[in-house]
Amino acid sequence: MRLWISPNVDPEREAALAAAWNACCSRDDPETGRGRHLTAAIGGAGDETAGMREQEKDLGTPRPAVLFPFDPNTLDSTGFRRLGLTERTTRQLLHWRRKGKLFYKKEDLKPLYTLTEAEYKRLEPYIRIAEGPSDLSREKSDRKRASRATVELNTADSATLVQLRGIGPALARRIIRRREALGGFIDHEQLREIHRFPDSTMQLLREQLSIHLRHLVRIHINQVSAEELARHPYVGKELADAIVRLRDELLRFDSVGQLRQLPLMNGENYRKIAPYFTVE
Repeated sequence: MRLWISPNVDPEREAALAAAWNACCSRDDPETGRGRHLTAAIGGAGDETAGMREQEKDLGTPRPAVLFPFDPNTLDSTGFRRLGLTERTTRQLLHWRRKGKLFYKKEDLKPLYTLTEAEYKRLEPYIRIAEGPSDLSREKSDRKRASRATVELNTADSATLVQLRGIGPALARRIIRRREALGGFIDHEQLREIHRFPDSTMQLLREQLSIHLRHLVRIHINQVSAEELARHPYVGKELADAIVRLRDELLRFDSVGQLRQLPLMNGENYRKIAPYFTVE
């Protein structure tokens, strides 16, 4: 900026500020109060610099320590500060815990990079790891499994679906409409057939959704009309008419596999629609 702008500098004031600062740093004594008169000499800058020094002290220098037995798995921020840990070290330690870190032995504190070797040696005699960190781990694992608890796709209502990560109200409604049209889902991949279904959501739902075929609503192909068949997403009018004509020729279907006799029924079509039909 100095290439384009020439700041208005008062050499005398700059010199006075520098002298006041040097004097403040070398003479200020919090017990005697010496050097406090310099605040006025530097136009109030002493208050600001004192605040900056206090902040630097808080971040980098431990407060006077009060040592007591503690468990790093349960102690709160106030307790860590009482032990003399800096604000930075306390924040990092609590961040570790929020991420699921558990301390099983005293040495587990050593990788905390803001904790010096001298600080660790000072705290080490007072570290008390509870007998049951495994219980804490088990509790966290249980909560994690609960958050991933599966939902049965063919029976869940919209209120249940929207509780799953990646599903909002609009997507939940589209899932239920598709399920009703099909008679139920037989595979997770069928979700991709839903309009505007995100691929990222598909990856999330594989772990959250289960599918039980016993909940399928099957079509009795010896009794259904061509119009009802045509409404199924995998059939359509042309294939529905062909199924009814074959049924009339056979008088009745003895097995779903007889649908393979239809010229329109290739392997892919049969694989998709066979689970939705029954002869019983």
